[in-house]
Amino acid sequence: MKKTYYIFILVITSTLFIACQNAKGVEKVEDMGKYAFDILKKFDKTSNEDYLKTIFTIEEIKEFGKNNAEKIGEKATKQIASLTAEDYNGRMEGDLTKIKKEAEKYGIVWNAIEYSDYTYETKEEDNMNGTQGKIVFKHNDTTYTVNVSALLIDDIYTIIRLNRLRKSAD
Repeated sequence: MKKTYYIFILVITSTLFIACQNAKGVEKVEDMGKYAFDILKKFDKTSNEDYLKTIFTIEEIKEFGKNNAEKIGEKATKQIASLTAEDYNGRMEGDLTKIKKEAEKYGIVWNAIEYSDYTYETKEEDNMNGTQGKIVFKHNDTTYTVNVSALLIDDIYTIIRLNRLRKSAD
């Protein structure tokens, strides 16, 4: 009986440890900049599939819509229900492709970027809270920004979109 109990505790502990390691997002909005920066630093090696797993996935969106239908209202619920994986994933992959093409144009090596700042505004729409921000980083003494959109889900800020790499006018 004790052996079964210890196995049970081991399984629960392992599951919680893995879940915490795989958490997508941050509890404090101020930490979103460093979190997004860590994602950007890996863009040299990030495939479309890896990127889609990093942000709020279509499956998570659908589940969120079902679980929060009353809170977010009929309009948002219908929009989520009509969203297809092909359209959503295509749009997110398009954002990644555009960022990578701009980075190539500027000669950015992602693992060599340096964090500078993160600014954001909080937003509320359809009873959902989130942020719209910009991560600021440097590469070879030039400053760049990337837009970061995040949604507050179960007290965790989760990235829903990274887009628009821009060279700053210093």
